[in-house]
Amino acid sequence: MKGQDDYIDQISKIKDLEHQNAILNTDIEKFHTFFDDAPLGLFRATLGGKYIEVNNTFARMLGHNDPVELIRAIKDIGSEVYISNSERKKIVRRLIKGKGFLKHETYFRRNDGTIFPVNLFFNLIRGKDNKSLYLSGIVEDITEQKNSEEFLIQERNQLKTLIDSIPDFVYLKDIDGRFMLFNQAFEKLLDISD
Repeated sequence: MKGQDDYIDQISKIKDLEHQNAILNTDIEKFHTFFDDAPLGLFRATLGGKYIEVNNTFARMLGHNDPVELIRAIKDIGSEVYISNSERKKIVRRLIKGKGFLKHETYFRRNDGTIFPVNLFFNLIRGKDNKSLYLSGIVEDITEQKNSEEFLIQERNQLKTLIDSIPDFVYLKDIDGRFMLFNQAFEKLLDISD
C-alpha cells in the first residue's frame, strides 16, 4: 500500500508540474506576442554595440523584414544605425555612470541609408554584482511629430509674413493685456523694433 501511495503522490506531483509548465508556457507566449507586436521599437543590445534581441516593429523601423535579419545584418550599432558612432559611446558612458534610465532624441539610419528622427528611452541592466550586463530600450519614430512641428513653423512664418504685409495696425494681446503679436506697421507706430 505504501508503494502505491507513493506512486499516486508522484503522479499527482507530475500532473501539478505539467500544469505549472503549461501556465508558464502560456505566459511566455503572451510576453512574446506583446514584445513582438508592440507599437514601439524594443531592443536589448550589448554595451559594445550588437543587438541581442529586437521586436518586429524595430526591425521594420530600420528597414529590415524581421528581427533575425536585423540582428544578423547589423554588426556595429554605433556606426550602422547612429549618424555618429561617438554619440552612442557617450550615451553608454552616461548610462554606466548614472542610475536609472535615460531619454535621448537623435537620428537613426535605415538600411537603405535614409535618416529619421527618434526618441530613445534607455535602461542599463545590471547583474546582482552591479556589473553592467546590457542595454534595454524603447525606440519611437518621431518623423510625423517633426513633420508637424516643421509644418506649424512654416505656417506661423507665412501668417507673420501676411500680417506684416497689411498696412493697417494689427496686434494681438493676451487676457492680461500683454502684446503677443503685432505687425510691422504697428511696430513702426510704437517704435518698438528689436
